[in-house]
Amino acid sequence: MDVMGLSRAQASKDLNSYINDHPEHIIYDKTAKTYVLGPKFVEHYAALDPSEYLDDLLSISQGGSVPAADWIVYQPDILATTVPGRGLSAFTLRNVLLACEQRKALRISYQSMSSPDPEDRVIIPHALAHDGFRWHARALCSKDQIFKDFVLGRILKSALGEQSDVDAGTDEDWHQTITLKIAPHPDFSKIQARFSNRMPLNSADIAEVIQRRLLAKTSEGQVTLGNLHDREENNLKTLFDFADGSMKLKNYRDRDHFISSYPFPPYQYGGAARPMRTSLY
Repeated sequence: MDVMGLSRAQASKDLNSYINDHPEHIIYDKTAKTYVLGPKFVEHYAALDPSEYLDDLLSISQGGSVPAADWIVYQPDILATTVPGRGLSAFTLRNVLLACEQRKALRISYQSMSSPDPEDRVIIPHALAHDGFRWHARALCSKDQIFKDFVLGRILKSALGEQSDVDAGTDEDWHQTITLKIAPHPDFSKIQARFSNRMPLNSADIAEVIQRRLLAKTSEGQVTLGNLHDREENNLKTLFDFADGSMKLKNYRDRDHFISSYPFPPYQYGGAARPMRTSLY
C-alpha cells in the first residue's frame, strides 16, 4: 500500500477484483497473514524478465538507482567483479555528444588495433552504440568514406570541426535490424568425435598454445611491438592495477611477454581476474 499510495480499503478492493478475474492465482496465507502466489499463477499485466530483474539486483547492490526498487522485497548478498575502466575522458565524451547534436565534424587522434601508432582522422558522428562492454561512436570516416564504429576509449584527442551536411539516414547498416538465431554447429558432435584422446591443459598450457598458434608475430612485427613496449613500459606496469584493491588482473611480465601476447592483455586468456570480497550494501 505504501509503494502504490493506496488506502487499505482500495487495496482490499483491488485484490478481490484480481481474485475474481483470476481464481487461485493468489491466495491468502492465514499463517503469514498476507497474499501469496497460488497454484495457477501466471503473469497477466507485466512480463517477467529474469535478466532485467538480475540487472536491477546488481545495480542496487552497487548503489545504483533502480525505478520501482521498492517492489524488490528480498535482496540477496551479491558479489560481482569490477569491469576495468576504459580510460575515457569526459572531454572526449562531451565533444562526441556535441558533434552528434550540432552535426559537426570531429577531428580525432585514434588508436586503432591494426596500427601501433595513433592516427589522425576526421569523423562525423551521429549516434552512440554499446556492445555490452564498450561504448562506440557511430560515425562517417572521412578517410575511408564509410560509416564505422569508433571505440570511445581509443579516442586519444578530439576537437570539434566545421559544420557537416552528412545525412545520418544514409547509414543503412545503422538503420537496418538483423535478427540472429544462435545454435550449435550441426557438425559439432562430428568434430568432437575426431578427438578421442583429450589432454587436460592448465592455464599456462593454454596461454602458450594461443601465443604460438594465434598470436605469432613476424620479425618486423616483433621489432615494432618491442619499440612500443619500450615507450609505454611505465604505463603498462600500472595499467591493470586497481587502487581500491577490488581486483587483480594478470599483467605483462616483461618485454617478450608483451610481444607474444599483443594485442590481448594476459588476463583475457592466461588467467582470470580474482575479485576480492568486500562488504556489499
